[in-house]
Amino acid sequence: MKFSGFLIRLFAFLLLFLIIDFATSKLMLKGLNKFYGFDKAPAILINGSSMSLSGFHKTEIEKQVNQKVAVYAKEGVGVEDRYAMLQQFFLDNHSSIKTVIYEVNPQLFSDKLTAANVYTIFYPFMDNRAIDEYINNRATRVEYYVHKYFRSARFDVLTINFVLKGYMNNYDNFKTNTINPETAYFTKEESGKKMIEFNKDKVAVFENTIKLLQDNNTKIILVMMPIYYQKQVTFDSISYNQLGDYYKKFARSKNNISFLDLNTNDISHHALFFADVLHLNREGQKKVTEVIVNFLK
Repeated sequence: MKFSGFLIRLFAFLLLFLIIDFATSKLMLKGLNKFYGFDKAPAILINGSSMSLSGFHKTEIEKQVNQKVAVYAKEGVGVEDRYAMLQQFFLDNHSSIKTVIYEVNPQLFSDKLTAANVYTIFYPFMDNRAIDEYINNRATRVEYYVHKYFRSARFDVLTINFVLKGYMNNYDNFKTNTINPETAYFTKEESGKKMIEFNKDKVAVFENTIKLLQDNNTKIILVMMPIYYQKQVTFDSISYNQLGDYYKKFARSKNNISFLDLNTNDISHHALFFADVLHLNREGQKKVTEVIVNFLK
């Protein structure tokens, strides 16, 4: 009798735990969907890395173009990760999307920069078939099943911060620091030394991504995000120009694709727009948002 009573209490505890776990995860997922803009039939989708997160102001774009916007961008993601993100997005029946702004950058086709554990930031979306397969192919068995069945474990500190921002409808760039224009961030010896990589597998994933977007009948804008000019000159000029030519020719060769390079002198040479050599601060976000709004109009 004592043992059976223990089992009953254990079962009740586990049941209560699972109910609380499920409810908590649903509440956090709702806030996360609000942060990314998945909750209101978006007409414009912005897909990218932390450069896009710091560069585009969701609600300001919505206000100016009078269309709902989703900004699905994550720190540290590579081209394969972003393909899974877009598969997820369209599997969730976002048929309202008319335009996709797809971030491109000088390191998009590099095979050295994607973090090995980047899949962990996608745990909250494991119920989506594309993300579940993506994580299943990368996580250990223990990691996979722990996050599969204990749903609140899918949300880390950074993700919970996005959840809170979603509920508060806050999309401001919190980076207010600026680069010092008097500081030399790279030596003369570093100038022109960094080659732009064209990993064939990465290029193939990119082109498959564009096909996915075209199959979903979207207009596509390839946007080269701005980087501080001192960083830009560290790239080998020939391979850097070849990358730009690739994006331009690719856009011209397809229907409903355009290319926008934000590395203009009034942005990339303006130290007050940058929190670091790769990421915009709040003032830079305002400037880039203004440019993309004018382009969309």
